[in-house]
Amino acid sequence: MISIRNIHFIIRVAIAAVFLWFGIDILRHTATWIALWLPPSIAHLAERVGLAANQFLYIVAIFSILVAISHASGLFIRFFSVLGACILLVQLLSSGFTSATVVATGLAIILLALT
Repeated sequence: MISIRNIHFIIRVAIAAVFLWFGIDILRHTATWIALWLPPSIAHLAERVGLAANQFLYIVAIFSILVAISHASGLFIRFFSVLGACILLVQLLSSGFTSATVVATGLAIILLALT
């Protein structure tokens, strides 16, 4: 039987894999993310604070990778779980109701459960 401790570890590794994949993918294909996934409202908001859309996505990618490293290593999980949930919350609020937001909601709930 799998213990609660092992389940917690498996969930952390799964979250790490998801955030690492997205972080690397954003860095490798920034133009695609801008064209297909970055809502104009978020791009406009980024520009109002002095960031180009690609710079904003670089920041999101770096924080996503930090969330992944935190969950894989077990360090600062509480802080990076909240940060990851905030990243997903911005996606939820800016994208409307889609299949991607359903997935993001599930991930955000899991991240908050890890805190």
